[in-house]
Amino acid sequence: MNTVVSIVLILSIVIAAAAEIGARLYGIRNIPTYGTSETIGYIPLPNQSGLFLGKYTWAFNDRHMGVDRDWAPSSDAEDVVLLGDSIVYGWPVYSQDNRLGPQLELALPGSRVWPISADSWGILNELTYLAENPDVRDAADRFLFVLNTGDFGQASQWTSDIIRPRKKPASAAFYAFQRWVMPKSLINRKSTVPEQSRDWHAELSAFASAANRPIDIFLYPSRQELSSRDQVKKLFPPELWSIAASIHVVGTEDGWSDEMYRDEIHPKPAANAQLRDIIAGHLVQDEPTAPPASDQLVNSQSG
Repeated sequence: MNTVVSIVLILSIVIAAAAEIGARLYGIRNIPTYGTSETIGYIPLPNQSGLFLGKYTWAFNDRHMGVDRDWAPSSDAEDVVLLGDSIVYGWPVYSQDNRLGPQLELALPGSRVWPISADSWGILNELTYLAENPDVRDAADRFLFVLNTGDFGQASQWTSDIIRPRKKPASAAFYAFQRWVMPKSLINRKSTVPEQSRDWHAELSAFASAANRPIDIFLYPSRQELSSRDQVKKLFPPELWSIAASIHVVGTEDGWSDEMYRDEIHPKPAANAQLRDIIAGHLVQDEPTAPPASDQLVNSQSG
């Protein structure tokens, strides 16, 4: 009996060791880590980069931005600050060069794009970043927001080291099991931060009024929301149209279809080039305008 137990124990150790070695070689531990606070919720830590699963590169600079160069505003180029959630963030199945920020920079000669984002962020997370990094806010020449219908609640908060680890997992194999095998119901998703009552409209209005530079807001629908193209703008909060910004609806763009999505909300990596061209087309064509009337919208067909 002792021999059988010993054999089982040895085999278990060998299997566990093999799984760990394989997971590490596969790059499971090469994932972004996060900082947390009650104000911003969570944000990718600065000065980190990696290669996930041996093929997906990623990088964050000294100011948490999803680029592989340090923040250095230029007097010779337009510094465009791009803010958003996972549409901008692009983790994990987009390589660095295929993410929206680097793609957009390719389409905007004379500009440098500085993406600031995290998965599941909302407008209040993004405004918090700008408030807590006034030098970035004040040096930017233009602001772009990519928002969907779920981005107008309270700021998203950190909930779990499994979803957003604050340090590299000790075990690659165990982390992979927790992240992709273990039932999601067993993952703690409840924030310990007290419930907030911030007013996104008031904060965005104040920011836009004080910015004194172009602000473009791109409203990005889910695949289901896109099914009624002429109704997409009505899915967003009506008070949004009073903001001093140019507002565009991506879902009304010719050529943007449900085939562009890899799931309910995220575009396929190849579709980021289409999204890039939609955004860049407006930035090249549109001049800053006064706030639209409550029943008007500068949509993606208006040019």
